Amino acid sequence: MEKINGSLLSDYPFSNAEKVADLLYYDEPILSHYTFKGKNFLHYLIDFDDDLSRYLIFQIQEYELYKLLYGIKSLRTILEQSSKDFMFQYIADFNFFNNTNISYQITLDVIQEKYLPNDDSIFQLADIKNEYYNSLKFIYQETYYIEQLRKKAYYLKFEPNNNHYDSSLGILELSNLLNLVSESFRNFTRIDFYKSFKDKITNKTKLNQLYNRLKEYTDSRAVEFNYGSFEVGISIDKVLKKGVADSKEIQYWLEDVEEKFKENVLEVNYEDEEQINSIIQENNYTQSELVEIYKPILKIAQDSEHTFEYKGSKEKDFKKIKTNNKIVIEKLTKKDMLDNVDEPEKLQEFEYINVIIPKEIGKTMTSKIKLENTLFNITNNFVLNNDNFSQYGFKYDYIIEIQVNLSSKEKQSILNATYDNIEFNVVGNMDNLKELSKSLVLKIAEYIANRDEA
Repeated sequence: MEKINGSLLSDYPFSNAEKVADLLYYDEPILSHYTFKGKNFLHYLIDFDDDLSRYLIFQIQEYELYKLLYGIKSLRTILEQSSKDFMFQYIADFNFFNNTNISYQITLDVIQEKYLPNDDSIFQLADIKNEYYNSLKFIYQETYYIEQLRKKAYYLKFEPNNNHYDSSLGILELSNLLNLVSESFRNFTRIDFYKSFKDKITNKTKLNQLYNRLKEYTDSRAVEFNYGSFEVGISIDKVLKKGVADSKEIQYWLEDVEEKFKENVLEVNYEDEEQINSIIQENNYTQSELVEIYKPILKIAQDSEHTFEYKGSKEKDFKKIKTNNKIVIEKLTKKDMLDNVDEPEKLQEFEYINVIIPKEIGKTMTSKIKLENTLFNITNNFVLNNDNFSQYGFKYDYIIEIQVNLSSKEKQSILNATYDNIEFNVVGNMDNLKELSKSLVLKIAEYIANRDEA
């Protein structure tokens, strides 16, 4: 074995270390976990001959041990992290009886490259039954989840201009401010989804169903807070919601839509007319789409009672979102400029009413009720959601969004819906659509009850 370029130690410093487990083993331990005085150490086999086995020994934080055990970080990355957390690493030669023959104190930068693990040295915990390792997953899984979300988070900051309350915000005013940002983001995702896929998925019913399924996954999560002036880190969950879409193209859209929102809405200089025109042109926004996306943001930006700031990541500096440019404000917020360009179809909810017409006693009705452009002469869509079910006593702790097709034939109304790939139909008189809708809800609720009991 080759000579070690390190400080020779008179005694091996970890002679009383206790082995927790051999993590990799082939004829002899390749990677082992030890504890010494409540601290975690790894022994990594780097060389051997007929008489001795040489191990690289280094201390690791418990959180880093969790990342190694569950394949989140490679052994090489863990070792490099150890060199940042702890000044020294160690090399020790052990004989057949596991007694130390010689040991060195060393730093990572002088260890020969051939002694270091590969960049792709990912370890996956196999059949090692160990309560301590199971507890690490319980303790650190959520920490890692939040940590991953924070890497992609953007930050919003709201501060009252009146210092009467020492920069603190009332719950109601904070709720209103966050709701405006949320409204802009929801509108942006809906509009962008339809623009991205309406030419690829020409069946409007299927397009609506796809979007409604994805709405849950575009919900942003608050991942970090600071107080005084209120600061919040926001991120779409790209960890647990990976691979939920029907196709790679839709999955890419889902993973990218937050970045598009930041680029097209939050990072915009609203004083710059040329930049605004470029965004409108590039995205082919209609006037109504502009109002839906930008008006909520500009409500805050023009609010004299608050300062509104944004930064794209934790490392960046906050920049104010504001504008006094009247041309930009009018272009992005005025509804009287609405055009007639075809826009993404929105799902609507309908309230059904009975129509009563006076008739003179003894006379025959000669006039007819004209139902052009109403629900009754074309097929229409509406959505049954949790509220529709809860009004009849059915409460669910998961999101219910079921698209219903409404049509009419020979004075009969037909409601058709698909849930869990099962088709539900109800048919009844036109003059009692509310009861017809209730019948559909009860049918689906009965199915859910039977399914959940199975």
